[in-house]
Amino acid sequence: MLESYFVKPQTVDQVRASWIGAEVERYVVWMAERGYSSRCVFRRVPLVVAFAEFARARGAGVVEDLPAYVEDYVAERVAGYRGVRRCGNVETERQVAREVRGPIEQLLQLVVPGFLGRGRGHLSRSVR
Repeated sequence: MLESYFVKPQTVDQVRASWIGAEVERYVVWMAERGYSSRCVFRRVPLVVAFAEFARARGAGVVEDLPAYVEDYVAERVAGYRGVRRCGNVETERQVAREVRGPIEQLLQLVVPGFLGRGRGHLSRSVR
């Protein structure tokens, strides 16, 4: 499925080589089944892989450990985005946090049993 979104084989290989590669592929399938645009998938995959590597570097050993690292990762990303212009508007920290947290929590809802997150919508129970 990753090949449908990423042209470079090395990109696909990098995603699959991630310690959560299988979970990311499952997330891509989930997005494809729900009609997410290619652009959306293309933007979210690097974000969730980077989050996983961030968590791994700080001690995460299994997928179930990941929820403990969401807030720290979001805070780090928000700090890096201050004052960045996108689509003609200066984004607020709140907007950036939502754009970072949303895809991560979606992935976690899909792959971590019982994870609900704090976002507005949740995956249906039929996903698990």
